[in-house]
Amino acid sequence: MNEAYPSGAVVLNAGQTLMSLQNVPSGTPIGSNEHWKAIDQLVPDMIPPGFDNFQPPFFKDLDLPPILEYPPIGPVDEDSEDTDNENKEGQNIPPLSAPDTTPEDPPHPDYVETIEALKKQLEEKDKELDKNKQELLKKSAEIEDISNKNTELKANIMKLDEKIENLDTELIDTKKENQNLANQVSNLRQENQNISFELNTSNENLKEAIRVAETPFINGWVYDAVRGWMFTDAEHFPLVYTHKDQSWNFYELGSSSPRYFYSFATEKWEAWD
Repeated sequence: MNEAYPSGAVVLNAGQTLMSLQNVPSGTPIGSNEHWKAIDQLVPDMIPPGFDNFQPPFFKDLDLPPILEYPPIGPVDEDSEDTDNENKEGQNIPPLSAPDTTPEDPPHPDYVETIEALKKQLEEKDKELDKNKQELLKKSAEIEDISNKNTELKANIMKLDEKIENLDTELIDTKKENQNLANQVSNLRQENQNISFELNTSNENLKEAIRVAETPFINGWVYDAVRGWMFTDAEHFPLVYTHKDQSWNFYELGSSSPRYFYSFATEKWEAWD
């Protein structure tokens, strides 16, 4: 999957042979129907037309090559009884007979073949040399790249060492600050305990004040020079009834000098001295 394949490449995957339909870039999964297809799926199902009428070609024996005959050397007397120049079948034969010995073997210029073989070896060596040169250039480029990366890594290591030193300094400062914060937390806890004690005391005082405030300052009918007769008791307080206004009034607990009352008759707040 991590390799690129050209169009028409054949690969074997999980026992199945597939062919690339086009150039396949690296990272393409084998299940991509756009790039890969099984070999057996590429075989056409159709039968070429005319197959039913197909007939094997017609074969016949070839004629034998003609027999070459040597023409006679000179005129032959038909009436001659000399049969030395005739074979048993009556055909003319050459007047000369073949020698009993054969000539030496022809010169064999094997040096030509040796030179050709050496040339081929030289070409192969030249190709191998070019390949090694290319490989050497590639390795040199890789070495240069690795050297540059090594230099970069050394610079990064120096930066990281400096950062570690700074972090160690920050850690020492943080520990000091943490100790100071721990002392402050201890002081705040003590202060919180003091405040809680004061708060409990204040709550007790507030409860007492609310209890006192909820206690009516009058019980039953009382007469006031300004408001006239007023009525309230523990059951109705903080509601106060004024006979002069024929109205109930709501007293705002805790208010004094003046006290504030809400008149249900006028639907307004009023200040009573």
